[in-house]
Amino acid sequence: MSQLAKNKNNPRKSRIRRYLDSLRFPVLLILMAIAFVADILLPDVIPFADEILLGLLVALLSRLKRKKPPVDEA
Repeated sequence: MSQLAKNKNNPRKSRIRRYLDSLRFPVLLILMAIAFVADILLPDVIPFADEILLGLLVALLSRLKRKKPPVDEA
Protein backbone atom coordinates (compact mmCIF):
# COMPACT_ATOMS: atom_id res chain seq x y z
CA MET A 1 0.00 0.00 0.00
CA SER A 2 1.36 3.41 -0.92
CA GLN A 3 2.04 6.20 1.58
CA LEU A 4 -0.77 8.27 0.06
CA ALA A 5 -3.27 5.48 0.61
CA LYS A 6 -2.21 5.16 4.25
CA ASN A 7 -2.68 8.89 4.81
CA LYS A 8 -6.15 8.86 3.24
CA ASN A 9 -7.29 6.31 5.81
CA ASN A 10 -6.28 8.46 8.77
CA PRO A 11 -6.16 12.21 7.99
CA ARG A 12 -5.61 13.15 11.66
CA LYS A 13 -2.44 11.06 11.84
CA SER A 14 -1.26 12.63 8.60
CA ARG A 15 -1.76 16.14 10.00
CA ILE A 16 0.08 15.29 13.23
CA ARG A 17 2.92 13.67 11.26
CA ARG A 18 3.29 16.75 9.03
CA TYR A 19 3.36 18.99 12.09
CA LEU A 20 6.01 16.88 13.83
CA ASP A 21 8.09 16.76 10.63
CA SER A 22 8.09 20.56 10.53
CA LEU A 23 9.52 20.88 14.05
CA ARG A 24 13.19 21.24 14.82
CA PHE A 25 13.08 18.91 17.87
CA PRO A 26 10.03 16.62 17.51
CA VAL A 27 11.26 13.87 19.84
CA LEU A 28 12.17 16.37 22.54
CA LEU A 29 8.69 17.90 22.27
CA ILE A 30 7.06 14.49 22.71
CA LEU A 31 9.25 13.68 25.72
CA MET A 32 8.49 17.05 27.34
CA ALA A 33 4.76 16.60 26.74
CA ILE A 34 4.88 13.16 28.38
CA ALA A 35 6.83 14.61 31.34
CA PHE A 36 4.26 17.42 31.61
CA VAL A 37 1.33 14.99 31.76
CA ALA A 38 3.14 12.78 34.29
CA ASP A 39 4.00 15.82 36.40
CA ILE A 40 0.36 16.91 36.50
CA LEU A 41 -0.77 13.44 37.59
CA LEU A 42 1.83 13.04 40.37
CA PRO A 43 1.59 15.21 43.51
CA ASP A 44 4.56 17.43 44.38
CA VAL A 45 5.83 19.63 47.22
CA ILE A 46 5.50 23.05 45.53
CA PRO A 47 2.17 23.06 43.70
CA PHE A 48 2.07 24.36 40.13
CA ALA A 49 5.68 25.65 40.00
CA ASP A 50 7.07 22.80 37.92
CA GLU A 51 3.81 22.40 35.97
CA ILE A 52 4.08 26.01 34.81
CA LEU A 53 7.75 25.56 33.86
CA LEU A 54 7.14 22.33 31.94
CA GLY A 55 4.09 23.82 30.22
CA LEU A 56 6.14 26.80 29.07
CA LEU A 57 8.92 24.52 27.79
CA VAL A 58 6.42 22.40 25.84
CA ALA A 59 4.91 25.56 24.35
CA LEU A 60 8.38 26.87 23.43
CA LEU A 61 9.41 23.60 21.79
CA SER A 62 6.19 23.45 19.81
CA ARG A 63 6.97 26.87 18.30
CA LEU A 64 10.51 26.03 17.10
CA LYS A 65 10.30 25.17 13.41
CA ARG A 66 12.99 23.83 11.12
CA LYS A 67 14.97 26.44 9.22
CA LYS A 68 14.10 26.51 5.55
CA PRO A 69 17.10 25.93 3.26
CA PRO A 70 18.21 29.04 1.37
CA VAL A 71 16.86 29.37 -2.15
CA ASP A 72 19.51 29.90 -4.82
CA GLU A 73 18.44 32.51 -7.29
CA ALA A 74 20.09 32.02 -10.65
